Amino acid sequence: MKFDCRALWILSALMVFAASALAEVRPGCDAELGLSRMEPLVQVRGYAGAGRMQIFPQNSSERTVLRLGKRAVPLLIECLTDETKSQQAVFDLWPETTVGDIAFSFLVDLFTDTKEHTTIDRIPTYRDVRKESPVDSTEWDAWNAYIAKHGRKSIQRIWLDQWDAISGRVYWDKKERCFQMRTAGARRREKAG
Repeated sequence: MKFDCRALWILSALMVFAASALAEVRPGCDAELGLSRMEPLVQVRGYAGAGRMQIFPQNSSERTVLRLGKRAVPLLIECLTDETKSQQAVFDLWPETTVGDIAFSFLVDLFTDTKEHTTIDRIPTYRDVRKESPVDSTEWDAWNAYIAKHGRKSIQRIWLDQWDAISGRVYWDKKERCFQMRTAGARRREKAG
């Protein structure tokens, strides 16, 4: 059997081209949001809902998420499975954070009102995380135990399914500084008014 060097070279070139094309299909959620480059968050006290990132955005990632509005939600959901470690631990008392950890926190914040009520149903929140952990566990330990039990992909699937079901009814509530859902009755009143 005789090998043709040109055919081997062409085949090798095609394989390299295909591999590079697959790697560059989409830059990924973190490229757009910069979650892995976030600086540690400073807790702001004395204001209702101050723990939510949208109240006092402290860094460019938070400002980017807010600027993107609803378009940020699918990107954050995409980031939920990203285990890339951030350059610095972003949350108080966490030894490290991943892009997925930060995305989860953003999603929960964006759908939490000033009274700390979740504005959409059937999505995992930090309350769910805490319910499944011992009372004396740290937030970091509770979150990692929750991930170990449920898996990042499962958490992402729940958020994605819910977002697909409600995205057309979601709006930004300026007073509550969070996403809310329009009810069918509210949409009818808006059209009539």
